[in-house]
Amino acid sequence: LMCCIFCLFTVFISSSQG
Repeated sequence: LMCCIFCLFTVFISSSQG
């Protein structure tokens, strides 16, 4: 589960930054 959350978190930050 943590793996999925980490992936979503990374994508969320990437989308937020640009």
